[in-house]
Amino acid sequence: MTRTQLGQALRLGLAAWTAFAVATALGIEHAFWASMPVWVVAQPWRGVVFERALWRLLGTLIGGGIGLVLLTLSPTPWVTAVVMAALLALGGALTHLWQGVRNYLPMMTALTIGVVVIPALLDPSGGFDLAMDRLACTFIGGVSVALIVGLFTPKADSAGFRAEGAALAQRFPEVARLLLDTRVPTTRKDEVVAEVIHLGAELETKARLVAAGSREGYRRMAALDAILAAGLALLEAATEAARNFPTREAAQRLLSDEPGTGPLPETGPLPRLSRSLAALGAAIEELQSTAPSGRDLPRLAPPANPTLALRGAVVAALASFAGSAMQILVGGFAMELTAFSMAIFALVMGSLPQPKLIAPKMAVGVVIGAVTGAAYRIGLQPHLTGWLDLVITILPFIAVGAIARAYPRTAIYALDYNMCFMLASQAGAAPALTPDVIQSAIAMTVGTLAIVVCYVALPRPGPALIGRTEARLAADLELIAKRSEPISAQRWTAIWGRRVVTLAIELEKAGEALPRRVLRLASAGHAAIDNRKISAPRSR
Repeated sequence: MTRTQLGQALRLGLAAWTAFAVATALGIEHAFWASMPVWVVAQPWRGVVFERALWRLLGTLIGGGIGLVLLTLSPTPWVTAVVMAALLALGGALTHLWQGVRNYLPMMTALTIGVVVIPALLDPSGGFDLAMDRLACTFIGGVSVALIVGLFTPKADSAGFRAEGAALAQRFPEVARLLLDTRVPTTRKDEVVAEVIHLGAELETKARLVAAGSREGYRRMAALDAILAAGLALLEAATEAARNFPTREAAQRLLSDEPGTGPLPETGPLPRLSRSLAALGAAIEELQSTAPSGRDLPRLAPPANPTLALRGAVVAALASFAGSAMQILVGGFAMELTAFSMAIFALVMGSLPQPKLIAPKMAVGVVIGAVTGAAYRIGLQPHLTGWLDLVITILPFIAVGAIARAYPRTAIYALDYNMCFMLASQAGAAPALTPDVIQSAIAMTVGTLAIVVCYVALPRPGPALIGRTEARLAADLELIAKRSEPISAQRWTAIWGRRVVTLAIELEKAGEALPRRVLRLASAGHAAIDNRKISAPRSR
C-alpha cells in the first residue's frame, strides 16, 4: 500500500471506530449502524464526501418518517409488506432517473424505510425506537466522517478536469474533419466517432463527482455538457455533409476557416455545422472562465436511464415482498435478517451501473463478513464485561476492514465485508446462543446470495441497447412529424444527444462500440425540422 492509501485506511478506521464508540457510550441499542456511513460515504474527493453525507442524512430523515407513518397507519403486516415493496421500487427507480451524487437521496430514503419497517413488521410498536436509533447513528456516523475523513480528503482536481474538457473539445473538430476526408476508410471513421463519444460520456460521468459539493463545479459541469452537445451536433452535421461533394467541400472550408465559403443556406448540414462550431467555442470559454455562470449554453436533455430504473424497481419490489412474506409466514429473527438482506441488497445492487460484474465480488465480501461477524459474536461477545472491552475488541476487525477498504484491489470486497460483519456481529447487543448466531448468519447470507444470483442470471446489456435507442429515436421522429408546433434544432440536439451519450455509457459497460448509424437518425430529425420550416410559409 502507498502512504496515501495507508493514511486513508487510518482515517476510515478511526472514523468508524469513533462513531461506534460514541454510539455505544450513549447507550444506543443498534450502535453498529453508526460505523456504516463511514464505509459508504468515504470517497476520493472532499466535495463528494460532504454531499453524500448530506443526502444520507436527509434520506434517513425522510425514510424514517415514511416508515413510521406506514407502521402507524397500516392495518395488517401484509398491507405493510405491499406498500413497502412499492416504496422500495420507487426508490430503486429514482436512483437511475436522478443522476450524479443526488441519486443517493432516494437510495437512502428507500434503505431507511426497509431498516425501520422490516424489524417492526410483526410488532409495529417498536418502529419508533428503531427510527430514532437509525437517525442517531446516521448523525453520529456523518459527523465522524466529516471531521475525521472529509476534512483530510483532498479537493477534486478541477484544473485537471478543465484540461480534459478542453482536450475533448479540440477532438470534435478533428474528428469532423476526418469524417469529411474521402481517403479515410469508413471503418476507421466509425472507430474514431465511437472513441470520442465514449470519451465524452466517460468524462461526463467523472464530472458529476468532480462537481459534487461545489456550486462552481456544477457550473463547470454545465460547460462540459455544452461541449458534449455542440461536439455531437458537429459530428452529426459533418456526417450528413459528407454525403455529397459540394456540401462536403463547403464543410471542409468551414472547419478550416478558409475564405470563400460564401453565404450559408438556411437549412441543411452547413448552418448546423457553423452553429455547432460557434457553440463549441463558447462552451470552451465558459469551461475555462474564472467565474462560470452555467447559463445560456446548449445542453443535453437531463440524464435518465429508464431501462435500469425499471429493472431496479422490479427487483427491489419482488425481493422486498418475498422477504416480507417469509418473515410473516415463518417468523423469527433469522427470517427477519433474510428479509432485511434481500430488501437492502436488492436496492444496493440495483443502484450499481454493472451489477452483473460486481455480484460475484459482493458475494465473497458478504460471506466473509457474515462468517467473521458470527465468529466475533460467538467467541468474544459473551466474555465482554463493559463498554471498554467492547470498543477494544472491535478495533482489530475495524482496522482490517479499513485497510481492505483503502486498498484498491480489495476495496470492492471490503465494503460488503464491513457491512455484513457489523450486521452479523450485532456488536453491542446482548450475547446469543451459538445455534441462533449461526442460524442468523446463514439466513443473512442466503438472503443476500439470492439477490446476487438474481442479478447474475439477468441478461447482460449488449447489442439490444442499440436497437432500443434506435427505436426511441424513431419514435422521436414520429413525434416531430405529428407535433402541431415544430421543435427547435437546439431542442432536438438536446434530446438525441442525451440518448447517444446514455447509449455510449451503457455500451462501454457491456464492452460494445457505438455505431455511427445513430447519427443518421439524428440527421433525419433535423431534416424533418427543416422541412417543417420550408413548408410552413407555403401553407400559410
